[in-house]
Amino acid sequence: MFAVTIDQRSSRSAGDRVPELLELLEEACTGNPPIAGFDRTVGDEVEGLFDDAAGVVAAVRAALAMGDWHIGLGIGSVESVGRNVREARGSAFVAAREAVERAKVSGEVEVRQGADVNISPLALEASQVVFQLLGALLADRTDAQREVSDLFGAGLTGREAAAALGVSPSAVSQRRTASRYDLETRGWAVLNELLGRIGDEVDARLDVEQKAKTKGESLARLGAERGVAKDGRAVAKGNESSDVGALERSTAGKSLAAREQGPAGGAAPAAGKEVPAHATPAAREQAPAARTASAVPEKASASRKKQGDSRL
Repeated sequence: MFAVTIDQRSSRSAGDRVPELLELLEEACTGNPPIAGFDRTVGDEVEGLFDDAAGVVAAVRAALAMGDWHIGLGIGSVESVGRNVREARGSAFVAAREAVERAKVSGEVEVRQGADVNISPLALEASQVVFQLLGALLADRTDAQREVSDLFGAGLTGREAAAALGVSPSAVSQRRTASRYDLETRGWAVLNELLGRIGDEVDARLDVEQKAKTKGESLARLGAERGVAKDGRAVAKGNESSDVGALERSTAGKSLAAREQGPAGGAAPAAGKEVPAHATPAAREQAPAARTASAVPEKASASRKKQGDSRL
């Protein structure tokens, strides 16, 4: 956004020219009117807010052509506009205030940027320099040169301007050259393009920042909502984890008991085999009995063998 603040020079001696300026600005900005203003704000000061470069250029050009005005241009954000420019707030107005206060010292157009934007220093300086050069060019014109320039600015041809002034076309051509009218026209075109790019850059940056802010707020709000839901799920998840843990412990216990009991039915280990270290006490007690039982058939066999030998 562009805020333009214009303050009258030597208002005590020259009288109040604000009404005249407001009328001139309204006419000059017909094609690109401000979105707020121009309105008288404080004393002999007027202010307007634009969202495009063309309106800014037209307003500053009109004020420079009229003469005797301190002009400050502020580029930045606008928080609110309200019903009129006097109720508007934002860094663009703060920057415009700084610019016009500096213009009261330098006597030239001053351009400043708001604290929340980051315009290229070269671009900012270039726009200010072109404004000041054009201001100097307009201030150096004679009344005759100004008449010719105004007629060409209104769209008249050289012959039409000569007829309107009652002079020869040659005289009009000489005055046009001396007034540097063509240079002035190119200067305003350059300013229009330069400020347009600056405005687009600022708007894009502020739009990104606003979107990031909005996204951050949305994420924070969503995080808070999820946090409430997460607390409820955490309880259920905790209970579920407890159930799973109990099941795992139960399964592990059964597996261990099965290993300790050996084969199904709790059968004792086979005779002659070592009792596993992890065997249960019952299994350990059955092991000697098993070995004793297996030894009985062996003793009986040995006894029958001796009896057979004695018969022989």
